[in-house]
Amino acid sequence: MKAQIQNVEIQTKLAREDLKRLQKLRGIVKEEAALAELDDLIAAKSAKINQAMQAARRGFMQSESTIYHRVYSQLSSVVAAYAEENGIELVLR
Repeated sequence: MKAQIQNVEIQTKLAREDLKRLQKLRGIVKEEAALAELDDLIAAKSAKINQAMQAARRGFMQSESTIYHRVYSQLSSVVAAYAEENGIELVLR
């Protein structure tokens, strides 16, 4: 999972650097048609970056949730076994 996070960070960094280059280019270009096309390209890249970040965030949250659930289930069964072995009737969180 750590490798996935690093991969997403690298991809996002590269995409943002590309977006910055386009924004710098926008400051240089004077022609109206080229500016409109560049604005559309910048907006599309920005939206794509945001979409990718949201998808990555959802994926990481899902993975994290799965890990928490697995750990909770394992811990719960260990606590239940310990309680039964030692005659404990009630276990509070």
